[in-house]
Amino acid sequence: MVRTGQLKLYRSSAEGKEQTLQLLGPGDLFGLCTAFATVSFPASAMAIEDSAVLLIPGTVMETTARQEPALLFNIIQILSQRLKDSMTLIESLALKEIPGRLASFLCQLLPKETANKKTSVELTISQRELSKILGATPEALSRALRKMANDGILSTAGRVITIFDRNALEQLAEGE
Repeated sequence: MVRTGQLKLYRSSAEGKEQTLQLLGPGDLFGLCTAFATVSFPASAMAIEDSAVLLIPGTVMETTARQEPALLFNIIQILSQRLKDSMTLIESLALKEIPGRLASFLCQLLPKETANKKTSVELTISQRELSKILGATPEALSRALRKMANDGILSTAGRVITIFDRNALEQLAEGE
């Protein structure tokens, strides 16, 4: 469990290409698949800021789950959400161009109640890390941000992205 800070889960190819799979913050659990089933975790974890993690041995998880079956339901909920998130990531990487991937990522950050009001979000990661999540080069990400800015959809100032046209962003995320 992440106690403080921020981690990323990622996979690397033999050629050194890296794909960020998920960002984790305080309270997020990871490695659940190794608690009951497999010996090794299928991804790597790296702190992207000063962080502290809590390690709970699989034997402790198993013993606790036998005593408190509600823990298993919570784990199933977390794993189900992770599966859904992984399917969304696969769909995005396979079927969308970089602007659509970026728009989808930004739509997930936006609060639901903002409707089409101007809204700012602050990234907790660098644009280099964002490019790894999107499966893009930093240059391609920069071009996509610049095009979206030129189209009046958003503006950027460091890690702050201001969305001016949420409808256009959502249409881009949907591939329209």
